[in-house]
Amino acid sequence: SFLKRGSLPENLNPDGTMRDRVAISDINYGKPDDKGDSNDWMKIDDRVVSTTIDEIMAVGRTIIAELRECKQAYTLATKADVKGDKQEANRQRKIARRGNFLWIIEELIATRALMDVETLKEFDEIRQEIRIYGRGYGFKLCEITQYLNANHDGINLGQRQNICIILLKSMASTPDTVKK
Repeated sequence: SFLKRGSLPENLNPDGTMRDRVAISDINYGKPDDKGDSNDWMKIDDRVVSTTIDEIMAVGRTIIAELRECKQAYTLATKADVKGDKQEANRQRKIARRGNFLWIIEELIATRALMDVETLKEFDEIRQEIRIYGRGYGFKLCEITQYLNANHDGINLGQRQNICIILLKSMASTPDTVKK
């Protein structure tokens, strides 16, 4: 796992800026599908895959720390601009420019079901912060579930109105359940 190296993969561009990155959290990574083929995310580099609750939480904490650092750097860059300190403003903007970051959480409801109350609260808070602030700073969240229900996925109606929901195949939930 990528966590053994101490951080998420950081591929740098030649100019020192970060390339776009992805992290996949999937508690069923490796599980065979109906045909017997292993769930390996099309042979993606397994260093970007987290499979345990501890690893998934480490990914979330790392992303939030980076998101907060970006927010702070842009604030400091703006303050430096106001003071006329272009060198400091540019330095802070370079810190803030991390490239895009996509966190894919597969099996959202099953993942949440494995968490104790304290971990679940932190997990939901991390996801909420990414939903609120992430897009503007290049942090994206893709949550995958087979069952839309606010009682199980931690996404309330107000939050649902601000996210894109894609339904593949057929909808298993009734519209009333989705809106709770």
